Amino acid sequence: MLNKLYKIFFLTGFLVIIFIAMTMPTIKDTAIACVEYIAELILLISLTAYSLKSKKDKSLHLEVIFLNISILFLFLADTIYSTRLIKITTHFGLLADCMYTAFAIFLILFLLSKLNIYKKKFYEWGWVFIVISIIDATLSYLYLMKPYYHLSSDSLAWKINGTAYMILTTFIFSLVLPFSFRVANRVVFWFLNFILLFLVSDFAIRYQDAFVDTSTFSWAELGWCSALMGLAYLFCFPQNKKELLANKIYSLAPFISIRTLLTLCIGGANSLLLMSMSCINLYSFRNAIDISSSLLLLFLFWTIANEFSIWLAGDLGRVLKYMFKSKEHLTDNGLIQINLEKVTAKTPIFEISRILESYNDLVFQTNKMLDVVAQTNKTTSMTEIASQVSHDIRSPLAALDAVLNDLSKLPEEKRILIRSSIGRIKDIANNLCQKNLGILHSAIVNTETVTADDGKSIQLLSSLIDILISEKRMQFRSRINIEIDSTLDESAYGIFSEINTREFMRILSNLINNAVEALQENGRVTVSLSQANDFSTISIIDNGCGIPQNILNELGYKGKTHGKKDGLGLGLYHAKQTIKSWDGHLTISSTPNVGTTVSIMLPTAKAAVWFVEQLNIMPNSKVIILDDDVSIHQIWNNRFEKANLKNINVEVLHFSTPAQLTAWANDNDNKHAHNLFLIDYELLGFKTSGLDLIEDLEIFSQSILITSHYEDAKVRTRCQQLGVQLIPKSMAAFVPIITTSTSNIDAILIDDDNLIHMCWQMSAETNNKKVALFYTLEDFFSSAKKFAKNTTVYLDVSLANGARGDLAAKQIFELGFYNIFLATGYEPDKFINSPYIKGVIDKYPPF
Repeated sequence: MLNKLYKIFFLTGFLVIIFIAMTMPTIKDTAIACVEYIAELILLISLTAYSLKSKKDKSLHLEVIFLNISILFLFLADTIYSTRLIKITTHFGLLADCMYTAFAIFLILFLLSKLNIYKKKFYEWGWVFIVISIIDATLSYLYLMKPYYHLSSDSLAWKINGTAYMILTTFIFSLVLPFSFRVANRVVFWFLNFILLFLVSDFAIRYQDAFVDTSTFSWAELGWCSALMGLAYLFCFPQNKKELLANKIYSLAPFISIRTLLTLCIGGANSLLLMSMSCINLYSFRNAIDISSSLLLLFLFWTIANEFSIWLAGDLGRVLKYMFKSKEHLTDNGLIQINLEKVTAKTPIFEISRILESYNDLVFQTNKMLDVVAQTNKTTSMTEIASQVSHDIRSPLAALDAVLNDLSKLPEEKRILIRSSIGRIKDIANNLCQKNLGILHSAIVNTETVTADDGKSIQLLSSLIDILISEKRMQFRSRINIEIDSTLDESAYGIFSEINTREFMRILSNLINNAVEALQENGRVTVSLSQANDFSTISIIDNGCGIPQNILNELGYKGKTHGKKDGLGLGLYHAKQTIKSWDGHLTISSTPNVGTTVSIMLPTAKAAVWFVEQLNIMPNSKVIILDDDVSIHQIWNNRFEKANLKNINVEVLHFSTPAQLTAWANDNDNKHAHNLFLIDYELLGFKTSGLDLIEDLEIFSQSILITSHYEDAKVRTRCQQLGVQLIPKSMAAFVPIITTSTSNIDAILIDDDNLIHMCWQMSAETNNKKVALFYTLEDFFSSAKKFAKNTTVYLDVSLANGARGDLAAKQIFELGFYNIFLATGYEPDKFINSPYIKGVIDKYPPF
């Protein structure tokens, strides 16, 4: 309520002054003086009260003091003029003018303390300040100072003070105008414009004093009075005063912005129009009031343009504020999800309304995308956690598998309990791993649909069986008296077959389902894997009711089934046909009341390039193990103790962090050909992977990656690129360990010429060397695993069966051999440089 009364008072007073000035010119000076007196008193009281409150903030307190003193000098100067003391003696007139000068000095100090952005970005505003200063100084000199010096008979002190005042007001005008042109805060804008109005009115009044009778009504005097009333209004209301004084003035629009461009266009156009109209009769003007009044009109046009620009720019600012308003909340997994809000604010401006409509459409689409991203992040986060848990479980599982065979001294019931517990943990790990990889075999379980995808690939059978056994145990976990297990041990290591993975998993899944259905309340299903005569055999054995012989002979044919009420006999028929297409076969043997065995026989395939068939460890060498899991180190310790590595002087070194291995490698000859590095791929807490370390240390052919991520195609591809083999971590307990003497074989020769063989053999015997001789690449590949990987291999270029030695070098390199040479009668420059071939020699023995 009090604020409304203040506003009514200011508005009423302003209208009364205008009315008195226009209708009663004889008392207009008194009326204006009274209003000025009241306005300045309000300013002084308000600033004094605020300066007392701001003592705690020293910088703000000083700024308020500057403004307070400035207004005090203005009040004293106006009081002297209003009370006509200047007519008593000229000293009072000089004192009043000096007070105006003091007012200008302290006003400059206040402005400089508030407009501190001037200190930091002079390059942005300096040229504007200089241009305005030149124009204002020129006009002041031509229309104020020059006539004043020419006509006045005042003393030198008057003229010096007048000149100083002109320079100070020019500085203030040049300082304030660029800010009033760019400031975005409305309170600060009006404060600066009231200062400008004060200066423009002061210029007009001084110009009028030289040429006209001051008793005539003048808009310039009303402008001076209005400026004081406006300042009093701003400093009278608490919120305006706080907003104006409490903060520095930083909020400026760029020179190229809607705010500034609109001001230039509207204010400039109106000002030019007014000046054009005035220029028509410019030289006929004899009344200074008309010219000074034009200055006030120019200022009025400029201020209106500024106010309109601030309104429009503020409307845009509010739109931006609403557009970038968003809500954040935590999702179930603790992630922050952001939802953009539609803008409900309205604006009368058509273009801005169109922007809001388009923005709201964009918000709708974006929020839909954010929901999808949030769900994806949640899934990804859970997948990463599951992957980490799976990785952490698999390492101790490998250690438990390694000691299962040493539990023979325990009672049978305890062995069964331990084996079941290990199996359960393994099921959880496999289930997590498969969900992470997206290989959900349940999608292919219990379906009779024949897939059209007949693509085959070489697969490690033990890995697929292990995954499926875990899935089956999870599927039938409600039948607690039924055991589903596998016997995957050393004999199952490294068995590969060329199959369609999807079809193989579906067939094996259906066969295990059949075995479970053959059981009553309790029983056991066992899946085994073995190898003999280039064939691998997967056996599904149950101790169920068995199958009568007469029915057994018919099974496997379309439409024949047993033990299933709704069975159509298609599953077993499809299994036999599919396995037959892989050059294998399926057989069934059964004894009533004893059980049934279903055997799948598949041709074995050559192991994948990435797979390590055996560990070849040289005497007098070092085995370096890097793994962040203690249980894996224990596995290798147990394996190497059984292999009696100490008897051949092999030192085993254990590291748990990349830094430890790197430090050791820097202090030792880590490229020693006999050394073997067993390195984990994923090292918890470190960004560096095992493959990164292998690459940094350049130990490619000497390293084997031990990892649970062997199914990851990216890991396999990079291993192949670096020439690094790998072992699934779960099979570390079963990989064969071969100790090979370095003096066993000194060189390997692959050549189809019998005379060359004889020549190399005689030279080797003469020089006490041992050489392995092969006529074909096939013979060498079948025996390659018997040789140490540092053995030098010599190949002829032209080999039997049209094979080329320079092309076969890559295959030999991928087996782990890295000292490969061509032994040929051709010139070396005929062969393109190959990363797999170290050099080219002639056919004479190198020893």
